[in-house]
Amino acid sequence: MAQYQFTGRVTESLTEGDIYLSLVEDYRKISGVYEEQILMKTKADSIGYFQFTGNNLPLANRIYRIHVDMCPEVDRASNPLSKPCKHSREVFFLAHNQDTLNLPFSFDQEMFCSVIAKNEKSRTLLQIDSLKSDMKFDFVDQSGEANKSLNAKKWIHTLQQFGVQLQEPLAELYTYSFLSDRSNFLHDYYLEDLKSNSYYQNLLTRLESSYPDTKYTQQYASELKADQFLVEERDQYPWWIYLLGGVLVLFFMVNFYIIGKWFQHKQKKGSSE
Repeated sequence: MAQYQFTGRVTESLTEGDIYLSLVEDYRKISGVYEEQILMKTKADSIGYFQFTGNNLPLANRIYRIHVDMCPEVDRASNPLSKPCKHSREVFFLAHNQDTLNLPFSFDQEMFCSVIAKNEKSRTLLQIDSLKSDMKFDFVDQSGEANKSLNAKKWIHTLQQFGVQLQEPLAELYTYSFLSDRSNFLHDYYLEDLKSNSYYQNLLTRLESSYPDTKYTQQYASELKADQFLVEERDQYPWWIYLLGGVLVLFFMVNFYIIGKWFQHKQKKGSSE
């Protein structure tokens, strides 16, 4: 029978922590760890080695997370497995039920920086993370709104093109979840790009072809439609229409207040007479 085996090593400071294997089907819950995603939990041995094995994974690629957690119990109680505390590390990769995968230390003894696997797609998410790090470093040297805008557009297209070259729609979805995150400084540039870039519709086509009837494709199709509607609504009226509407609302509120005060004053005057 098909069987997966995921092995790795954690640093000495984390050998006492719990290590989780999670299946991530909601790409809005990529970072952190969530109860409903956890497949298995284990601990490392005395020198930091750990292993997950079984035969219960999907046959096609999915997004997985391995996460080691040294959070104190008091933190766990107040923030139960929703976000990693500072004493935690996580790594994302693609895999299927027949994969053998290893997460060794890198040359400088860093953990979760390298993936060794026969499945060529397993390393794609780490490659994207590396490119995102380059992007963040690049933005440090940028000053001025015009430069930041140009840089944002450049990196959005760079990440998209890199994802297409990987020939793995789930890797592209991993990038999309980053670009379209509402808390991300790139979100407004993403919405602007959505207006005219056919990339997003093409990604939906690739997902429907490679991963039909999956939560990934259904969620992406729904969110893409919602964001396209948002962009259309924003473009329907110029910004000054909304400003004028706000001024008019404030005008009527002030007038109602003044009229109300006038009636109160008139009633008090009439009762006193």
